[in-house]
Amino acid sequence: MKPPIICSISAPPKSGKTHLALTFPAPIAVFSFDIGGIAPVRAKFPDKEIDEFTYPIPIIDSDPPKPYAKDVWNKFDADYNKVLEGSKYKTVVLDTSTAIWEIIRHAVAEQVGQKKLLEVQYTLPNLRMNSLFTRAKVSGLNFVCTQYLRPIRIDGEATKELETDGWKRTEAQVDIVLWTARAVKATREGKKNVIMTTLKDNRFDLEICGMEIEDADYNKICALLGF
Repeated sequence: MKPPIICSISAPPKSGKTHLALTFPAPIAVFSFDIGGIAPVRAKFPDKEIDEFTYPIPIIDSDPPKPYAKDVWNKFDADYNKVLEGSKYKTVVLDTSTAIWEIIRHAVAEQVGQKKLLEVQYTLPNLRMNSLFTRAKVSGLNFVCTQYLRPIRIDGEATKELETDGWKRTEAQVDIVLWTARAVKATREGKKNVIMTTLKDNRFDLEICGMEIEDADYNKICALLGF
């Protein structure tokens, strides 16, 4: 029997992170914060039981924005607890945790009546984000969080190096860290578009850190980990 996996998948937009998350064991609960949700990817898994909980973020056209985040956080937090405490699901997906971190920060700012939090006010946002991972670990379910990647900036200038966009402690909280990216592979039939997944880090076998998997899925990842 395979152990539950706590997993982070980071990628630029449209680079396979949600698709990879949905290859994990079903039934799957997906907490979706993107406009349009997971519909385009979900169609590729017609035989899987996938329940989507959506929390669309309103269009923000004012500065400061109209209060919205506290209500979104409270609804998500209640749904998240219900899913983790139930017995229906085998996998929980946060898509994306980049968006959740934004919501948490704005929710706390709304709570204290400020436009933006000061550095000394990040204790509660950090505790809330940390609790998402702790609750997932206690649940015994597979847990996948997706993030966007962004360029690392030095002296205000973007470099070619990338980092996860969102909570900076995310990758320290998980068992395996995956990054995905588009690639073009030369074959006998011609060029083929593929998704390459890099195992950036893991708790199980340091020797396999840095290894790549073409068009990865849950089973290929487990095989690489020796499960």
